[in-house]
Amino acid sequence: MKELDCYFVGHITSGSDEIKLAEPVRPHNMAVSFTESLGEFFFNFAEKHFHCEKGDEILLMSASVDCSDLDESEFVDGFKQRTEACLEQKSGEIIKRRIAIASDSTELSARVRMDLYEKHRLIMQQAEVA
Repeated sequence: MKELDCYFVGHITSGSDEIKLAEPVRPHNMAVSFTESLGEFFFNFAEKHFHCEKGDEILLMSASVDCSDLDESEFVDGFKQRTEACLEQKSGEIIKRRIAIASDSTELSARVRMDLYEKHRLIMQQAEVA
């Protein structure tokens, strides 16, 4: 059995308690990552990448997904189904959770800007060392 450790963004609409896989704004994207750092990025900026409303709950989750018998020609759809099954079976671990803010808020824009500045600073530091 071949299992992949995954990180994914869960979504709970306001007034509900059902965790669902976050629905991406761009149709071919997924709320799943194979690295924790990308999962963290999606979690931190979920309002920009997934359909959610102010007040909804955003979760960063981890789970091992069995991929041993997935059909390669249908890998993305099959993988998404397996991830959703993890949510239904409550086999994913919640790492972080937070309340969504408005996608057009100045607070979110400032967070995006600060992330870009920080990434740029780290790249410049690495260039100086090399």
